[in-house]
Amino acid sequence: MQGMVVMKSQKGVSIIDVAREANVSSATVSRVVNNINKVKPEVRQKVLDAIETLGYSPNHAARALVKQRTNCIGIIVNNLHDPFSLLEDVEHPLAGKA
Repeated sequence: MQGMVVMKSQKGVSIIDVAREANVSSATVSRVVNNINKVKPEVRQKVLDAIETLGYSPNHAARALVKQRTNCIGIIVNNLHDPFSLLEDVEHPLAGKA
C-alpha cells in the first residue's frame, strides 16, 4: 500500500493524519489551519493539499473547548407566544456586533 493515497471519511481525519500525509508536524498543520503566517509557502501548500486529499475539516466543538469560546448566544425565554417578535428583539441590538 506504499505510495497509495488512502481516502478517509471527514469524521475520522485529525490534524495528526494531515501532518503525516504532508510529512510535517501537527503544529505546522495547526498554523496553516489557523492562518498563521509563520509557514513557508511551499510547506503551506503541502498541508493544504493533504487537507484536500484527506477531506479534513476542523472540529468546531474541540476548538471551542480549547479556546473556551463558542461565539454562540444563549437566550432564556419565559413566553413563546410569538417567537418571531422575540427574534426581532434579539436581532436588532446584535445587528452592529457581527
